[in-house]
Amino acid sequence: MAFCLSIPVQLFAGTGPSWWYNPTLTTSGTTPVVSGGTNDYSAGNQGQLKNMAVTGVNELNAGLSQFGGAGATLNGLAVSLTATSGSTSDYAAVNLGQLKAVIQPFFDRLLAIGYTGTSGLLSTGTYPWIYSGASPQDYSMASVGQIKYMFSFDPTFESNPANLLPDWWQLNYFGMLGISGTNLSPSGNGYTDFQEYQMGWNPYDYYHGVPPLLTKEAGDNQFGIVSQFAPEPLVVQVTDTNGVPLNNAPIAFSVTTGGGSIASSATSTLVTSISLNTGTNGTAGVYYREPSSSGTGTVTVTATTGTLSSQVVFTEVTGTIPVPSVGLVLWLEANVGISGTTGTPIANWPDESGSGNNATQSTGSNQPTLVNNAVNGLPVVQFNGSSDSLSLPSFLTSETSGEIFAVLKSATGSGVNAGLWQFGNYGGNSSTISSTLYPNSAGHLMGDFGIAGASSPPPFDQGVPFQDITQFHIYEANAQSNLWESWINGLPLFESQSNSVGFTTLPTIGADHNSHYFDGDLAEVIVYGRTLSASERQSVIGYLAQKYTLFPTPATPSGVVAFALNATAALLTWNAPTASCATNYQVWRNNGSSGWTLVGTVANGGTYIDNGLTEGASYSYKVLGVNGSGIGAFSSVAVLRRGEVGVDNIPVSGMQLWLMADGAWNNAVAYWHDYSGQGNDGWVGSTAAAPTTYPAVVANSINGRPAVHFTETSMQDFNFPTLSLSGSAAEVLVVIRTGTNGTRQGLWNFGSYGFGELYPENTGELFGQFGSSNQLYNQGVPTQDIGQFHIYEVNSQAGSWQTWMDGLPLYPVVGSQIPTSTANSVGFAPAPHLGYSSIQNPSYFNGDIAEMIVYNRSLTNDERASLHQYLAVKYLLPNFDVDGDGLTTAEDIALGLDPLNPDVNGDGLVNGLTQTIGLSATNFYIVGNGLTNAQNIARGVDVFNYVPPPPDPSPTSPPSIILTSPANAVLVP
Repeated sequence: MAFCLSIPVQLFAGTGPSWWYNPTLTTSGTTPVVSGGTNDYSAGNQGQLKNMAVTGVNELNAGLSQFGGAGATLNGLAVSLTATSGSTSDYAAVNLGQLKAVIQPFFDRLLAIGYTGTSGLLSTGTYPWIYSGASPQDYSMASVGQIKYMFSFDPTFESNPANLLPDWWQLNYFGMLGISGTNLSPSGNGYTDFQEYQMGWNPYDYYHGVPPLLTKEAGDNQFGIVSQFAPEPLVVQVTDTNGVPLNNAPIAFSVTTGGGSIASSATSTLVTSISLNTGTNGTAGVYYREPSSSGTGTVTVTATTGTLSSQVVFTEVTGTIPVPSVGLVLWLEANVGISGTTGTPIANWPDESGSGNNATQSTGSNQPTLVNNAVNGLPVVQFNGSSDSLSLPSFLTSETSGEIFAVLKSATGSGVNAGLWQFGNYGGNSSTISSTLYPNSAGHLMGDFGIAGASSPPPFDQGVPFQDITQFHIYEANAQSNLWESWINGLPLFESQSNSVGFTTLPTIGADHNSHYFDGDLAEVIVYGRTLSASERQSVIGYLAQKYTLFPTPATPSGVVAFALNATAALLTWNAPTASCATNYQVWRNNGSSGWTLVGTVANGGTYIDNGLTEGASYSYKVLGVNGSGIGAFSSVAVLRRGEVGVDNIPVSGMQLWLMADGAWNNAVAYWHDYSGQGNDGWVGSTAAAPTTYPAVVANSINGRPAVHFTETSMQDFNFPTLSLSGSAAEVLVVIRTGTNGTRQGLWNFGSYGFGELYPENTGELFGQFGSSNQLYNQGVPTQDIGQFHIYEVNSQAGSWQTWMDGLPLYPVVGSQIPTSTANSVGFAPAPHLGYSSIQNPSYFNGDIAEMIVYNRSLTNDERASLHQYLAVKYLLPNFDVDGDGLTTAEDIALGLDPLNPDVNGDGLVNGLTQTIGLSATNFYIVGNGLTNAQNIARGVDVFNYVPPPPDPSPTSPPSIILTSPANAVLVP
């Protein structure tokens, strides 16, 4: 096959690339390549070709450095050509085959980066010869002009230098000239075209060859209804490899299985794939339309850069009904199966579960009525409180557990026994004892759902609800063996770990068997013959909340702070806005390399402990709230603080219970979340009697932080599950203050010696039995004022029982010695209480608790000191010297000093020493010589009787200086 160049042998004699004019492009005895005219017809020699090739490699390395220069192949070629330079063969003629073999890797490299000449060479994107392969013409001599033309590429050539971009780059990416380097690149990543060129990037590739990190933020694993939109949009966040959110980043959503569809908004055209760009927080989302049949579908999100990509997959479950169908035995909807004008009597309320359990009333005067447009434009069934009721068939008697949901509103909050329904059979199927009163005459909610015979108490007294039941809300109850729970709007209301399950054969709605009638409205009732999982429960609450618009999406958490508890654990706190519904707070973490990761979820709380961190590593956190109505916005980002005084060495080993008032989530606390990681949440329940009100979170109780306030007369206490305290020792610390009413106050019951703790007795003495099975210890009347916040601490171990107050020994104390009790036997209550003691049947606490920590072991002295410092700094407890200045916090505050600054005036002396020697800790210096007190004392200056030096008598006259030569001095040459 013939080989020839696609241009005449006669070449231009004009200018070429600037590097042509380098005199070194000649070899001894030859004509410089740069000459023109008839020299272009001269035969080229191998030395000229070598020099041209080596210089061409150097030029590509310099002009294409951002693209990797000439590349490995050409640099290897230059090395081999240089090694043979200067040999006699340099004078030998070079043929076309040799020229072709040398220049081809240059063209391969140029074409690989997208180089095209403006005309002639490589302008077509192919080699500039007609035929490929070997041919007899390969042996023809190559002229100087042909060599020159083959090396006429110039990747830095700019026909208009003002554009800042070489011509080939403009043609390669934009197909035209005249592109200004100051333009923002079309990728939308915020870089200019000149910056993209400088970095060797494709101006259309947002990610520059580095796949981003994709994180599913919302909408995964949802349950939706056929042909309807899923409850939440599918939201993904795009970040770089350091976890920084990427704005305007392109991603593609695609329905990959299941037959669903997606849209950029609930009103946009439905498609199966869509490309979007992220917002300022790096997120983008689509709305998922469920397919027309039930099943499971997936949506894949892809971010592509070159041949690489990142992906995440959302899984969506589609059903024919909006709630879990397994175990569904009753479903009453006021908007389905009932019609008519407001006031229409309802004889039959159809069951939509498919079980045929219709609610009926044959007597016209006892029939509830329809009320249209009552809640979110939907109707309700109204009961008159005097005669209306509906009967149900016997449909639950064979079940061993059950759960019920209702959307309702009571006409009154107290003053009448309003029988909402009867489902339990305590005392028999026709019992007049068992019923759900909503409310009773005292304003308490009484629950009977699934309560059986004599082994269970009468209907559970759930106390006075903290939500307003005269507004539409969701009430829920779950009955199973040894557990009975209730919620309002998903927020825990009540829990008992004593229950035997049973259901009446004569269930009713709107009344009980004792002629107590409900006065209010029911919009929907859902009953399962089983206990739901937490996710299933949330799906039902979400369905009801959105259908009836019962509460808003969560507010954005504020004040997020992250402290290192120790080298591998972090404590996060945030302000959880008071809400009337359950809110799960998602905690997201970024370690700087793998993007944002969901590390935990806190139910209705404002504190989280993140364990398993890498010692010394940096982390960032953010928090968002999710409830039945949707997902809220992310908080601002908090960077983990390490080395904070008193916070970075808290022992977590053996921790069984950690209560914090700044982790409580509502003004009225029905549940107190445990942050030890052991799940030992406390709940307000019926100990001796139901509370008339709940313990309350009181803001700004101590150092700007809240405390949980207990009111003795309201009989408030928390129950806890059995803690893992069966070992040989335990220890508790609590930040506490008592009320001043002088009555007997029961603090807790954590020991198995069945009395509990009095804090104090009406005599002022403290009695304790924490962790003891055989003693109630009289600790006497403390010398400290327990009406002020302080740390009370107890250690129980075999043969020893000790207490401390603010770190000082409290019991036992004999003279100057501090012996420990030798009579103690360790034992723990199987069902501990806080705020209650069984002494005097019973005694309740009156006061405030800010924080409480329980361990299932004895702490070391160093660990105690760490906890004291943590609590003293956090709450600025008055009896501690948290900054080590020799003054207690109370003394610092009394002097107007910062209790966290040991040297307020910066005079080099700690505040306590400054005050002790008679100086003022608030003045920087007092003697007027420009030195601090510490500097003066170090120099022996009497700071109390300081006499300044006399002033210069002639401050404006220059000094007179006379120099004299020493005797026998020798001048240095």
